[in-house]
Amino acid sequence: MKRLLLSILFVFLAFLVIAQEDKPVNFKGTYNVYPVDTTGVVLLNRNLKQLSNGEFAFEFKGLDKNLNEKWKNLYPFSRGMSPVFQNITSQGIMILFADRSQKQYEMIKASVDYGDYERFKYTFSEPLRVSEMEYFYDEVWIAGLIGDDPAIFKLNADNNYSTIPTGTPGKLKYVGELSYDRSTSALNFVMLSEIEGKDVLMWRSLSTSGKPLKNEMLNTFDRKRVRAVNAIYEADRAYVSGTFSSNARERVDGIFWGEINAQKSVLKTRKLKEVKALSFYKTLSSSGGSDFAKAETRKFKGAGKLIFIDDLQILDEEQITIALEVYKPEFRNRGALESQFVARDRTAQIDQNVYGRRDAFFGGAQTRDLEARMETYSATDQLQYRFMNQSLGKAINQGISYSHTVILTLDKALNDTNGYGLSFGLDDFGRFAGSDQFIDGKLHYPSGNKFWQFDVKGKQVKSLESPENSSLVKWTKNSLLQVAYDESANQLTLVRRGFN
Repeated sequence: MKRLLLSILFVFLAFLVIAQEDKPVNFKGTYNVYPVDTTGVVLLNRNLKQLSNGEFAFEFKGLDKNLNEKWKNLYPFSRGMSPVFQNITSQGIMILFADRSQKQYEMIKASVDYGDYERFKYTFSEPLRVSEMEYFYDEVWIAGLIGDDPAIFKLNADNNYSTIPTGTPGKLKYVGELSYDRSTSALNFVMLSEIEGKDVLMWRSLSTSGKPLKNEMLNTFDRKRVRAVNAIYEADRAYVSGTFSSNARERVDGIFWGEINAQKSVLKTRKLKEVKALSFYKTLSSSGGSDFAKAETRKFKGAGKLIFIDDLQILDEEQITIALEVYKPEFRNRGALESQFVARDRTAQIDQNVYGRRDAFFGGAQTRDLEARMETYSATDQLQYRFMNQSLGKAINQGISYSHTVILTLDKALNDTNGYGLSFGLDDFGRFAGSDQFIDGKLHYPSGNKFWQFDVKGKQVKSLESPENSSLVKWTKNSLLQVAYDESANQLTLVRRGFN
């Protein structure tokens, strides 16, 4: 009898957990929604607040993992300042503001758990354009261009900054891919230099005090020009991947991957036409989204391929996996509101797509406004202009669209042992190119009111649908966050959805 009662109690408690998981929680107003791992959810009120002292402020709310509000706070910034960089993770809320001169900066560093914040102010001697930020509690680093020169700065708590050494032989063209390694207490980053007319990638690792720990080089690109680079780091090596062009040509001709270490660095390159998965792919929608092996194989159709390196990961000690996305020019008319969103996202793509982060690779006055950036150096946009009469308006109105995702699997010697393409039937119109979809060995793609997950190693497909006029985003390892906004009621509704 006791066992029976315990079993009934267990089932009842399990039912309560499930019921709580699917219980809608409503918030009056319009918000940006940021799921933060197991910590909870952060909401940003889209209505800017004005304080009594004349400053402006963002209103943030913190929710726990059951979507109950646990804090609310205002984060102020001075008049004349605009937000230029924002990052919200379990380690904190980081917001950078800059004035029109791009010499005056303010930073808000806030706690996700409690909402309390610190505010800092920095003054630079030349205009600074930030392209990356990395932080670990009190340690904060930013990368970008100071004037026309790539640079990294450490932002100190006394409102001063330190310049991180980036001295290299030759001309420094790019510095980025910042990553703090907790195991070694070191900041890792890569630099791209041109030495005697050849591109060279360097991996540098520094302690928090600035002491050099690693300074290794990959210099076998010959006449190939690096156009984008991604990197991940281990204690004794760095793995890189990216795109390249041949000689001085702007059009991307291939992809590369490599390993940088003290013993022997390795570089592998492939022309686009040599990677079969760029042209042939399986479409998961044709299999009902459940059986990868039975999915229909299709061929890429279009005037040209646009390649975006999503990420590379070490799935186990013997295997490295690269995920990249293929886009194509798209021809259709868009409404005014959608055009505004696309214009914004296109700017992000230009900064991060073919050339990595644009300002860092090719700086100068010619890159500071959208039109100039679209007309300078970008293979993506040059391709679009070729078909669109070099019209900025047409590029925004018609843009590019997602075709499929390519997975390349490398062995320990960095030989590509397996590669395949797959399409999720997404209508994203190129917007996914600005964010990582490859997380913990799985691809995650929201599309409309459906969420797709693909286990790269096991080739297993999962999907989940939500009600119409709602969307699903990744939250924790075993759950998604369902988001819906009722414009007539001015109400946001959140629901935690299980996704085991």
